[in-house]
Amino acid sequence: PAHVPLIRCTNDELNSMCPVTEQPDLSHVVIEYEPDQWCVESKSLKLYLNGFRNEGCFAEALAVRIRDDIAAALQLPPAKVRVTLAQKRRGGIALTRQPVGGGHSRSYTFGRLNGCGKGGHIWTGVVGNHG
Repeated sequence: PAHVPLIRCTNDELNSMCPVTEQPDLSHVVIEYEPDQWCVESKSLKLYLNGFRNEGCFAEALAVRIRDDIAAALQLPPAKVRVTLAQKRRGGIALTRQPVGGGHSRSYTFGRLNGCGKGGHIWTGVVGNHG
């Protein structure tokens, strides 16, 4: 819709599972997008996000996956969808992930570790400077 320049959806109950320790990861996610012809229905988004409850996935890969899935569902380029995933504190450390641009800016191979089944490539957004 032309009169709605930005839609923001938030959820502070995103649950996923650490693929290494199999411990639950709790996160707060903010999804922002510039709508064109389609908008995400809130109940569908809630059910979609609840689907990650038992899935082993690194938060970096999860942020990208959510962004890409929302962009595909709305028929938007990924650059028009912004996902910020803030992992709740575990071990005294809070982390925030945010994919930038329309694609993966960098990928790193972590040997046997897999991010959402992506063959060991973990995307890191603005978590830090990696050279």
